Amino acid sequence: MKSKPHDSGNLSVSKNGPQGSSYDRSKKRKRHRKPLRRFRKFLGAKLTDLACYVLPALYLTYLKLVSRTSQVSGHQSNPFQTFVREGQSLVNVLWHQDAFLMPYFLRDFRFSALASTGTLGRIVSVLMEALNMQVFRGGRKRHYILRDMIHYMSSNDAAQYGLTVDGSKGPPRVLKQGACRIARNCGKAVFITHTQAKYNIYLPTWDRLAIPLPFNRIVTSAVGPYWIEPNSSRERFQQFCQHIEQEMLELTFHTDGKLHECAGKSSVTKDFPSNWNGPLWENHQMGRAFSEWDLQSDRMPPWTSVNSSEARVVGT
Repeated sequence: MKSKPHDSGNLSVSKNGPQGSSYDRSKKRKRHRKPLRRFRKFLGAKLTDLACYVLPALYLTYLKLVSRTSQVSGHQSNPFQTFVREGQSLVNVLWHQDAFLMPYFLRDFRFSALASTGTLGRIVSVLMEALNMQVFRGGRKRHYILRDMIHYMSSNDAAQYGLTVDGSKGPPRVLKQGACRIARNCGKAVFITHTQAKYNIYLPTWDRLAIPLPFNRIVTSAVGPYWIEPNSSRERFQQFCQHIEQEMLELTFHTDGKLHECAGKSSVTKDFPSNWNGPLWENHQMGRAFSEWDLQSDRMPPWTSVNSSEARVVGT
């Protein structure tokens, strides 16, 4: 591994890199002919401006309250610390349900995130930037964002992504392959993280976004690394994606059981997809290896030394 400190502030930012809230300032707005449509557009833009101004302070203040009144554990003992400390790239994956809580407790790692190009994506970008995170903007209108993220990680050794793999519209707890494609094409490790509070308010959204309450107990669990060969076949890549999805479900089950002290059973499984085959971890096991290189932070596979210029953009 390269011995250099992690400093996301030194990452080069190009037009194909993380644009964050600057994406909205550079976007051309269409002027409608009808006055009523123009007024609605103007009013909506002003309300969004107000939300972007007010919400970051409210978000940080509320989570500081939650953090200081709660018993918090696990967020400073993650297996990807060695990678972060030595400036190694990685792809950290999580469920969309954790998107409110987890960024705050992992803010010191400064992962780069992904948000949509719409109004909600603008608000998310401002919130993430309040945590000193960089944000890519993409989705249906910028379908090439995955290609850009691959190129950006290939040219920045310290680029570290934190991505919700079942977003942006679900179905919940079903992995989409984008994060795994980045890891494969760049020859980087995948880590899995889950942060859960014991007492939450669940919003009536597709992901049942969890808002933690104060005076709580909060646990962060993480496992990895997992590796997939850059020249892997389509079949092996599909198997890897299925493995990561099962491991994410397993980690969610494990964390919920630890939080509620109900080892071997968990109410969280009612939200799991029907193809979950668990629980599969046994005897306090944390993770199941997919390849011979998995779950070993001190042992790197040979393809990690592949030149960034050789990273392949395949099937994006």
